[in-house]
Amino acid sequence: SHGLIGADLGLGDPRFEVPAGQGIHALYSAGLWMGGLSPDNQLHVAAARFEGIVDGDYWPGPLDSLAGITALESQNYDQVWVVDRADILAHRAYFDCLNDPNCDESVLYPGGYTIPSVFLDWPAMGDVTIGQAMYLAPFIDYDGDGYYDPANGDHPCIAGDRALYFIFNDAKAHALTSGLPLGVEVHGMAYAFGSGSAALQQTLFLHYRVINRSSTPYSDMRIGLYSDLDLGNGMDDFVGTDVARNLVYVLNGDANDEDGFTPGYGGQPPAFGIVQLSGGLLPATGADEPA
Repeated sequence: SHGLIGADLGLGDPRFEVPAGQGIHALYSAGLWMGGLSPDNQLHVAAARFEGIVDGDYWPGPLDSLAGITALESQNYDQVWVVDRADILAHRAYFDCLNDPNCDESVLYPGGYTIPSVFLDWPAMGDVTIGQAMYLAPFIDYDGDGYYDPANGDHPCIAGDRALYFIFNDAKAHALTSGLPLGVEVHGMAYAFGSGSAALQQTLFLHYRVINRSSTPYSDMRIGLYSDLDLGNGMDDFVGTDVARNLVYVLNGDANDEDGFTPGYGGQPPAFGIVQLSGGLLPATGADEPA
């Protein structure tokens, strides 16, 4: 993954289906925009709208100590890791049994136990021989030895009941913005809950960790989430902001979201919003600014 959310680049169609299984989408695409000034007052910027790896600013994978990455290494990280909490609980239960003298493994696990493949592939640790950081994706170190080994009980550390993890960077020629690269490595985790209140079950959380792997200290850094909000048929949408709630939202222009270039929600269409839950916010200027 190079960090793009929602869009199917092969078909040019949205892929942010809400609710699941109905073939209707609330968002076309979204991606991080960021920029900052280097000590020589040069603007370094990276952004995403709906571009692929070739024609965008980002590509997959972690950076080395020189804020670089090879094309081959980037390909190894061109994926999204999907983890379920139920698998984590089952994994812990098995290793708890192994370490409990009163637990008979042959009784509780007569067919044995198979470690989920995503646990084995989890990008917990970087390749320090090529300058990557030792620790990448978060994990629980079950045996406390400082290394990630699922065969010893270690497992991914996630939020929510299901999580998607991805790593990308901007250490490439910026085909979208033509901007100077920042040399940042971004870790993203999208997660959701399958229980709790109705509102919680209809919320997708997205957490970013942005790491400056370059040797350049940036000032006046700005980070935002570009969002192309298309509620079903996006030709009759209204968008707005609620500053007090750190909220941007989209709603249909009338009581019926008919089919258009993409399927509509029909009568009584829903609204869809994005809230910034944490992170520094710019102070209000009192002006109605376009950006």
